[in-house]
Amino acid sequence: MSLKSFLFLKFAQWKVKQEFKTHRKAMDVQEHFLNSWIDHNKETLFGKEHQFHNIRNYKDYQKQVPIRKYEDFIPYIERIKSGQSKILTSLAPSYLLMTSGTTAGSKYIPISKKGIRHQIDAAMKVLCFYAVQGNSAQFMNYKMIFLQGSPKLDDKFQIPSGRLSGVVYHHVPKFFQQNKLPRYEVNIIDDWQTKLDTIVDETFNEDISILGGIPPWCIQYFERLLSKSNKQTLQELYPNLAIYIHGGLDFSNYKEKTKKILGEGIHCLQTFPASEGFFAMQDELNANDMLLLLNQGIFYEFRLLNQDSADILTINEVSLHTRYELIITNNSGLYRYAIGDLVEFTSLSPYRLKVVGRTSQFISAFGEHVIAYEVEKAMVNATKALQIEIEDYYVYACVADKRYVWQIEFAQTPISERLHLLSSLLDQSLAELNTYYAHLLHGQIIQPCIICTMPSSSFHNYRKRIDKVGEQNKIIRLGKEALPINS
Repeated sequence: MSLKSFLFLKFAQWKVKQEFKTHRKAMDVQEHFLNSWIDHNKETLFGKEHQFHNIRNYKDYQKQVPIRKYEDFIPYIERIKSGQSKILTSLAPSYLLMTSGTTAGSKYIPISKKGIRHQIDAAMKVLCFYAVQGNSAQFMNYKMIFLQGSPKLDDKFQIPSGRLSGVVYHHVPKFFQQNKLPRYEVNIIDDWQTKLDTIVDETFNEDISILGGIPPWCIQYFERLLSKSNKQTLQELYPNLAIYIHGGLDFSNYKEKTKKILGEGIHCLQTFPASEGFFAMQDELNANDMLLLLNQGIFYEFRLLNQDSADILTINEVSLHTRYELIITNNSGLYRYAIGDLVEFTSLSPYRLKVVGRTSQFISAFGEHVIAYEVEKAMVNATKALQIEIEDYYVYACVADKRYVWQIEFAQTPISERLHLLSSLLDQSLAELNTYYAHLLHGQIIQPCIICTMPSSSFHNYRKRIDKVGEQNKIIRLGKEALPINS
C-alpha cells in the first residue's frame, strides 16, 4: 500500500466514524445549524424582513419564514447580481451557480464559501465510505475521470457564475490534483461532441480507477472508449477500474447497460447532489438507498405530499416508507426552499432514503398524479420482463384520445406483437405503482397506452436542437404533450 492510499484510508475511517456519530444526535446537530445561521444573518435584508431577531427556536422560524420556491427568491438574487450586500447572507456569496432547471429554465443559486467546502467534503465522503467498505484506498494511486460542466466562469454579474461542477473544479483538494481528469483545457470546450472526442483521446491510455458523471452522457463516453479499443468492457481497458459514481437522475433505466459496459465487479455508487447542497450518498456497496448527510450545512424539513405547512416534519419526526417533499435551509442563503424532490426513508437509524420523484415532473391529465419515479419504474419492469433494450423515451397524456403515449427509441425495434405486449406491460406496471391510474384504466376512463417508435438518435438530435446536449443537462421523462422530436 502506497503512503498516499494508507493516509487516505486512515482519514476515511475517521470520516465514517464522525458521520455515524452525527446520526446518533441528528436533531441536536440540525438545531445548532439553524440557530447559528439565524443569528449570523439577522442584519440581512431577508433577516430583517422575517424578523430573525425575534426567532428563538424552530417553531418561531416556521412561523416567520414561509416555504418558498425558486421564483420567490428571484427578487433577492437579482439584488445580489447587481452587487448589493447583505441580502440573503451577511457575507456575499462566493459564486452564483447556474442550473438547467427542469421547469423554469436557467436558475442562479448563491453559494457561500462554506457551501463550497461542504460540497467538496460530501464528495470526499463518497470515496471515504467506499475505502472503508473494502478496507483499501488503492484507487488513490490511479487516475479519476469526472465528466462535468465547463470550469470557465462568467463575470457578467458582480459575482462570478458557472455550473456547480465547474466551480468545484477550482476547489479540488491538492491531494487529488494530480489524479483528476480531464484537463482544464479540455473541460472548457463548448461543443459536447468535440469535448467528448477530446476526452476519449486524453483518457484512452491512462490507468483509471474512478469514473463519475450523469449516466446518459457517461454511456456515450464509455461506448466511444470501447469502440476505439475494440474491448468488450471498460474493465478490460482499465484493469484497475473500481467504481462509477453517478447522480442527477434515476439510475434504474441505465443500470443494466452501464454494468454491462463497465464489466463484472465494478461498483456503481449513487449520490444525491444539487446546486442547493449535497444531500445524500450511497454508503453501502450493494444498497439501493443513500445515507442522508446531516453535517453538510443543511437544515432539513419534510412535507407530506399534498399536505399544508402544518404537516411539515423535522428529521426526528419522519416515518419509514412515506413520501415527503424535501425542504431545505442552507448556509448559502436559501431559507425553507422547496427543491422539488420527493424522498422516502428506508432507515431511521441511521437515516437512509431514496429519491422517488419530483413534484414538478408529473402527469395528472385525468386526476392520476403519476410521478416520474412511477414512470421510470414501469419502464424498467416492462423492458426487463421482455428483455427489450431501449435507448431513450418520453411519456405524455393525450387528453383527446384519453390515453398515455410512450415515445420510445429502441436499441432494436421489436416486432409488432412484442410492441403490443410491451404496451400492455407498461400499463400493468404503472397501474400497480399508481392506484389512481389503475382505477382509471380498469374503469375505462382512460384507454390502454400506445407506443410511438422513434428513429435512431432522435432524442439526441432533439436535445441538440434545443441546446440541451451535455453532461449537465437533466433528462425529462414525462409531460403534458408530445416532444416535437421529428419536427
